[in-house]
Amino acid sequence: IWILIAYEPVWAIGSGLIPKPLELFQTINFIKKKVKNNKVLYGGSVNSKNIDQLNSINNIDGYLIGGASQDSKKFIDIIKKTYN
Repeated sequence: IWILIAYEPVWAIGSGLIPKPLELFQTINFIKKKVKNNKVLYGGSVNSKNIDQLNSINNIDGYLIGGASQDSKKFIDIIKKTYN
């Protein structure tokens, strides 16, 4: 059984800002150590401009896309950048 955990800093939601990579890596590691058999998704201003930086953080298991998912072009661009 897997537990999916979504991590979204309140200050990042809709702000266009994301945590610094090291801070995000450390926070996700902390979550993964506390809860076994989990996958951690990151949410909070995920967009086509910051997805490359988010993809470079190797312990993020996926993304929770908010506002950018309401525009099909933006959403598809995020998906393409995630898998290329």
